[in-house]
Amino acid sequence: MGNDMGNVDAPIGHGGDLIAASNRYGIAPEKWIDLSTGINPNPYPVAALDPRAFQRLPYLLPELMQKAGTFYGNGSLLPVSGTQSVIQTLPHCLPARPVLLPDLGYREHALQWRRAGVPVSGYPAREMAAACAAIEAALERDNCQHLVVINPNNPTGLRFAPEQLLNWAERLAPGAHLIVDEAFMDLTPHQSVLSTGTAENMVVMRSFGKFFGLAGIRLGFVFAAPALLDGLQRNIGLWTVNGPAQAIAIEALADVAWQAQARLDINRSGRVTRRVFAPLWQRFPCHRTVHEHLFSSYWMAAEDAHNITRFFARSGILLRLIKVDAQAALVRIGLLNRKQKNVVAKVNQAVFACMENLCQSV
Repeated sequence: MGNDMGNVDAPIGHGGDLIAASNRYGIAPEKWIDLSTGINPNPYPVAALDPRAFQRLPYLLPELMQKAGTFYGNGSLLPVSGTQSVIQTLPHCLPARPVLLPDLGYREHALQWRRAGVPVSGYPAREMAAACAAIEAALERDNCQHLVVINPNNPTGLRFAPEQLLNWAERLAPGAHLIVDEAFMDLTPHQSVLSTGTAENMVVMRSFGKFFGLAGIRLGFVFAAPALLDGLQRNIGLWTVNGPAQAIAIEALADVAWQAQARLDINRSGRVTRRVFAPLWQRFPCHRTVHEHLFSSYWMAAEDAHNITRFFARSGILLRLIKVDAQAALVRIGLLNRKQKNVVAKVNQAVFACMENLCQSV
């Protein structure tokens, strides 16, 4: 892939946009079954909050910093209003360098670097051997560039070992940084680069909302050297995390029993979701399938992927369609809550209705 990774002004569609889906298909937002995101469908139970969380200016609470440092295993952190804010700010905080990113992944990374006027190039993010070879070759040609890794990659599931990431970080020239987006790492914390120690030129982002199922409170954490965290803080500004979000996070990050049960529930819901959709892939074979804890991705012919996602949308079930190229696309599916039997039954009925409807139209 060359330096052109898309139109800097083109809007990016994201999962979970029930307002847009409602406008397009004429189904009220509350009627949808949303499987278009990778968010825990059984969220952390939010208790009544101390009124002071709403009344006081939301300076960062020391207890939040301590709980987050313990949960993530690294105390050199900055809480932010979702890691999206870091993605938007980093290009303006780091030294001006070209950036190497995955050619398929969370597209806001490439978009924000392009908007900052930074030369962007891509490496293949579907197969480990090809990705490693491309990154190695790029660093051999020029190690004075930033490197972005989404680990695990959304939607391809590609994962790099912490040792590999540290090796690349050490080989970057002064001023070049390795940016690691670990938004989906909470189910496998032992595979996080935070578990092995980070290099001075590494920036690591973790999402709070996905594992805890609370995307609406907009909370994330960034880990980096203190000087870089100070620069991010200055650019992002004061009071980036509201008081209620801090209060909820302090409770959730310390609730070890809930976290253990959530990991079990997520794995069980994943098995149920894959089982419900399995008959569909017998009718529409996939070129490749990836199962992450909070989502699954199914590669197939672009026309099939489009027809499947459109049929489910007309049934009030939102899946995620992601274009790969002119011939192929993938359908990314989040988790059903296995405890919601009526929802599981409705999706199961839609799977067989989709098979019957699309087979008849061929």
